[in-house]
Amino acid sequence: MDDHRWSDPDRADPDTDGVDPDRALDITEQWDDAAESPEDGPERRYPDLEAFVDGFFAQVVNRHLSDRPGDGATWDPRWWRHREVRERLRALWDAYEGALVASAEDASALSRWWLTDLDGHLKVLLDGRGGPMSHTDPDGSWTGHPPLRTVPVPDGFDLDDA
Repeated sequence: MDDHRWSDPDRADPDTDGVDPDRALDITEQWDDAAESPEDGPERRYPDLEAFVDGFFAQVVNRHLSDRPGDGATWDPRWWRHREVRERLRALWDAYEGALVASAEDASALSRWWLTDLDGHLKVLLDGRGGPMSHTDPDGSWTGHPPLRTVPVPDGFDLDDA
């Protein structure tokens, strides 16, 4: 198999999560031109997700990382191949940019970003036992995690009923 990440041919590719890409809703289109700020909005400090991760996130986040897959905190330098990681980092980037803008009038905006945004995501991102990058081997091999299984909602079932 050419792509070493997927040792199980029956396992879905995390970039499509088993969904027909022609019919899938791409929730990331809203960020395609994220570096282009609206005419009345401030310019972003980081023009794209990679710049945010390389220029800020990877520079300021300091944690002890385990060198044993599945044991302790873990980080895959190939973070971009994990869809959940990309989405969480994109959310952190957007929130960070918003906190920078808010900090002009609210001195605690960046502190709240660290406590409410970053800390919560880091617990999941770096979780070596069950996080999205868990069990990534130092050599870069990774078998991936399967998508969550779902069962269709039965006809007549009210999802809005508390």
